[in-house]
Amino acid sequence: MLSFHFPTAIYSDTNIELAEQMLPAAKKYLNDEKFANKKFNYTNTYDNSWLLANQPDVKPFIEYINVSGRRFLNSLGYFNDDIQFVEQVFVSEMFKGNYHPGHTHPGSI
Repeated sequence: MLSFHFPTAIYSDTNIELAEQMLPAAKKYLNDEKFANKKFNYTNTYDNSWLLANQPDVKPFIEYINVSGRRFLNSLGYFNDDIQFVEQVFVSEMFKGNYHPGHTHPGSI
């Protein structure tokens, strides 16, 4: 089994306009009992992440992630027309004193 750890390609991006566009939707779902919970001891929508990704007001974020993900994979030499993304989206609201430990998400981009 081969295991390559370094160098590791990491993609990051900042899109303030999209963040401002998505903030009202994030707040709406954090205040909706159908979506929100207190898993991890702070308000988040983690358990309903599949449901959230299908909401119409979250679609601009889904589209942005798909375009960015394909661009990233293409830059690494992958032919991304054959790659199918399965979107999972959640939002969290954390305040001073809240904590979310570091962890990995294997198979995620």
